[in-house]
Order: sequence, then structure tokens, then C-alpha cells
Amino acid sequence: MSSHKNIIIALDEGTTNAKAVALDAAGKVIVKFNQPLSIQTPREGWVEQSGTALVEASVKVIAQAIDAVGAENVVALAISNQRETAIGWYRSNGMPLHAAISWQCSRTADFCDALRRDNKEQTIKAVTGLPIAPLFSGSKMRWLIESTPNGQALGEAGCVKATYGTGSSVMAPVTSAQCNIHALATTLAWHDGEQLIYGLEGNIPHTGDGVAWMADSTGLSELPETELAAELNSLPASVESTLGVYFVPALTGLGAPWWDENARGVICGLSRGVKRAHLIRAALEAITYQIADVVTAMRQHNDFTLTALMVDGGPTKNDWLMQYQSDLLGCPVMRSDVPELSAIGAALLARKAVGQLSLDELKQYLYPHSEFRPNMERHGRLQKRWREWQQAVERTLHKF
Repeated sequence: MSSHKNIIIALDEGTTNAKAVALDAAGKVIVKFNQPLSIQTPREGWVEQSGTALVEASVKVIAQAIDAVGAENVVALAISNQRETAIGWYRSNGMPLHAAISWQCSRTADFCDALRRDNKEQTIKAVTGLPIAPLFSGSKMRWLIESTPNGQALGEAGCVKATYGTGSSVMAPVTSAQCNIHALATTLAWHDGEQLIYGLEGNIPHTGDGVAWMADSTGLSELPETELAAELNSLPASVESTLGVYFVPALTGLGAPWWDENARGVICGLSRGVKRAHLIRAALEAITYQIADVVTAMRQHNDFTLTALMVDGGPTKNDWLMQYQSDLLGCPVMRSDVPELSAIGAALLARKAVGQLSLDELKQYLYPHSEFRPNMERHGRLQKRWREWQQAVERTLHKF
């Protein structure tokens, strides 16, 4: 290679591949590299790609091209991309706001129809040169901004918090202590020096506790802690269903939204083919159903919206459980990547007060999270199982 900087690396980031080519001073391609990309279709008409995967594939092929020609010989990087595919990035940590919404995606079709009905097409065409269509990125960016929840501890509307432990607490920010939903409580959540925020809350006594009981009853708890955690993650995924088994862990009664201290637990639907994996799966599913039952009660409150479930606590380390919860609720589940979340939340409020920071300024201190996105086809199928779970709950409420 010449010692003069005369090579240009060109990245072509397409829908199915990320390609990098190196061109010499005469414009001749001297090396090229390719990395395939996958496409996800979480529901009918939706087409998206992982923003992280797009970056990783692009960086990989660029690095391969630079290694091949020598960094000392590269004068510039040129980029060609998917054009109408839309994505945004968090300024604070460089993580994607959401999956990249593909140019092929039609999720904004209803919004585009509304614009046409409002006679906005000529105005938009005059300003942008574009007709109204889901293809173009403007409506996609609007969808991203409105549909993407902001990561934990800022308590924004739509971000419902669930702590998973021995029991669970589900809390949503509301503006008033008034609540006529008998199954739920309202409590003072926090005061940041400017605004008082209340929490709409439902408490569940047996979630992780129910799984521990089932692990103990099936002999699984005899394993070392690391092996037990691995089994709790792998066993539920090893079977396609519980074979109709439902476990209601009312070991000392039921909490929200049922509030029956006299209820007692039940395992129903047992058949000859049921094994330990089915029972463990039933115990984990019971956590998600109980969370969903509280969310259903919360929907009666005028201030309540749900765009994402923000979660923390020991059981959230179980990836299978988090994905099932996301699929059941039909919304993203955001898992904190740090265990000291309660302390961090209090510290953030203190930092806001001491530094007189705005909420936007406070966001730079937030920690990253893991995101589980719902499979909407599976969401529809799980509604039947959820109804059957509620029938099992009714058995615990009957007095014999």
C-alpha cells in the first residue's frame, strides 16, 4: 500500500446486508466485506430491525475493510443507508430508542389516513415534496417519539413500575391521591422539590415466593444457587406449555386485586403427562398473570396509561419470565441493569434538588436497561391462558 492517504472506505448499510468496500485513488474496488442482517415482523404490517445489530454489523465490516488496507491509508468514510428507515438514539449512552422502523413498515398507516382526512396532503407535499404515506420517515419518527418510554426513575406517565421479589408491588404514577378502585391503594410516591407525585399501587404477596415453594416441592431447591437459577430459566422453555396446569400461589391468601386472606393456593389441571418442567413453568406464569391482573384493575383509573413495564428485583434476571410478561401484556418490559435501583432513585432526586436540574438534564445519570419487546401474535394467544388462570383463581375464592 502507498503511504499516501488515498483510500476511501464506503459503507452501504442496507436492509438485508451491511457492506463495506475500499476504493483506491482510481476509484477501483480493492476489498469488500459483507455482514447479513435480519428483519423482525412482530405483528402484521410491522417490519423492524435491531438498532444495535445495525450498528454492530456496520462497525464490523468497516473494521474489516480498514484492517485490510491499513488505517494509515484511509482518507475518508462514505455512508449510504436505508433512507426511509427511521431510528433514534439516546444522546446520553448511544443506545437505540427502539428498534429501527423499516421503510417497508406500515404501522403508521392509520395516522397517514387521518392526515388525508384532515386535508393535510397538499400542505405536506408543498413543504416536503412528499406525498402522505407510511413509507416516508416523518410519521415513523412521530411514532417513535410517542411510543418509546423514557429508561427508569423519572416516573413519566405510561411507565408502570413492577418490583419482583418474594412478593411484588406494581405502581403507576398518578396526579391525585383520590381513587375509587377498591382493589388498589394510592400512596405518596415522591416529591422532587417542585411536584408531588402519587402512586397507584397493587401489592401481591406471593410471586417469587410461589416459585420458591414450587422449586422446593419438586426437589429443585436442592441444587446450588447458580444451577437453580439456570434451571428456572431453562425448564419453562423446555416445554411448549404447562399442559393445562395452573398454579395460584395463595399460600397465605390473595392480595391485589382480589384481597382475600382466606383464599388458599391451588394447583389445577394435573394430568399424567405433567412433569417438573410443567409445574415450574406454571409457577413462573403465575407471576405474570398476577401482575397482569393488577394492571387490569389499574386501567379503571383515569390517569392510568401503559406504554412500558419497568421492572427490577431478583426474579427479573429470568429472561424467559420477562419475555412472557412482555408477550402477555403486549407492551415492552424494561429491566434495570443495576440492583441498587431504590437507592439510585433517591439519589437522583437529591441530585435534582442540589443541582437544580431539569428532568431532561437528569436523564444523563440514568443507567441502561435490557428491553424485552412483545410478540403480538403470541400476545393474542396468551389471552386465552390468562382467562383460564382467572378461572383457577375463582376456585381459591370459594369457601368449602
